[in-house]
This record gives sequence, structure tokens and C-alpha cells, in this order.
Amino acid sequence: MNIEIKKVILDLKTGQENLEFEKLYENSYKETLKRETIKKKEKIHWAAVFHIEDDEIEMEFAVDTKGNYLTYLDLEGYINGEAAEIDEGSALHLVTRESNIYQAMCFMEVKKLKVLPEEKLKALEYSLFPKFAQGFIASDMAGDSNISEFMELFTPVLSKLELIKKIDISCEWVEIIGGDSESQKRFENFLKEYVEKDLFFVYYDTEYGEMLSKKEFNELFSQGIKYKPNTEILDLYE
Repeated sequence: MNIEIKKVILDLKTGQENLEFEKLYENSYKETLKRETIKKKEKIHWAAVFHIEDDEIEMEFAVDTKGNYLTYLDLEGYINGEAAEIDEGSALHLVTRESNIYQAMCFMEVKKLKVLPEEKLKALEYSLFPKFAQGFIASDMAGDSNISEFMELFTPVLSKLELIKKIDISCEWVEIIGGDSESQKRFENFLKEYVEKDLFFVYYDTEYGEMLSKKEFNELFSQGIKYKPNTEILDLYE
């Protein structure tokens, strides 16, 4: 699947030429709390159109910095935010690396498929959702071997089976509308860095897992056997 940002419209008003560009907003409770503690700064808003294409589909997905387009987990633990619907049960979710929602989505699917024994699943869950963080996804996963090993083992198989697949975004040929040439160049540099470092799509089919063949299920189950999390974390919480 190929995803490109084809067009961006800058909402640039007179006198804003030197302001920072806004990033897409995650409407999660955690992000809202963080934003409330930071002094609000005026920034340049923008809207973008993603062109999505593969052998079977061709569609566009429009976003802007004032809407709820980033995927997040709500307080009930459900996936929320606007998504590009592909088919019944499957959609593309725009996510940020910083949010760690991709890791959470992979965990949710593996948990649903029951390919990990309870002790391993709990050790992974406490790494991803520390109790002291009130059920929020962990902000810093660097150095957590429980999570890194899980992702290394499971994401290639989840992607191969087209249950959950990470898809990068291209912004090589984007058309920028609005602002002068200097502002457009500045935005082009901002967008390239933003996309390369933090933005991507996740294809997630929430129904196909229920229809896996025995061979496909065993591919995931074998990864569960290989997975050796540090279960000492259970002693901290139980």
C-alpha cells in the first residue's frame, strides 16, 4: 500500500510568517492534561490530504490540525480518533511514534487471539500500561526489553498476516497552498521532519484474526513460545 501527502493548505494569516507550525492533535485525556500545563502559543494551522492506493483501493483521507485525526486509547481502553475505513472491520489509523499506540494495538490483538500464557501477557501489560500511570500507555519504552522483544517477535507475523501493518508516509511530491515561497519552504522542511520522525499509518483488521487458519494461528503461537519477558515486574504490582 502506498500513502502520500498530496496537498497541504496553510492557514497562514498576516503577521504569522515566523510562527511555528502546529502538529496534529491527539484528543486523548493524557495529551489534554499535558497541554493544559503548557503555556499556549499561537501557531500556524494547516490541512492535508493523504492519497491512499494499492491494488484494490484508491481513496483520500483529509486531516487538519484542529480536528481529532490521531488515533489514541480513550479512558475505557478503546481505540478512538478518526480513521480511514478500508472495509468492514479494517481501517487505516494515523498515529505518532511518540504516543506508542502502535505497540498498544499489537498487544491488544495478541491478547484477543490468546497466543500468550497469562503470566507473559501480564508482564507485557504492566510494561505497556504501568499501574502508576493510571492505565495510560507508558510514555518512555526505551530500554524495556519486555516491549522490544514482543515487537521484534510479533510485528513481522502480524504484518505478514495483514492483521496489523505499519505503513510509512511519503511527502516527496506535496503541493503546498498558501503563504509566500519562504513560508512554504519552511513548512516543507517541517513536514519532512515531522513525517520521518513521528507520523505513520497503521492498517488494523479487527475481524480477520477470528478467521485465521490453524497454520496462521500457529505462526503467532510459536512466537509466544519464543517470547521470554522479565516476569519480575509482576512482583511490583501483585
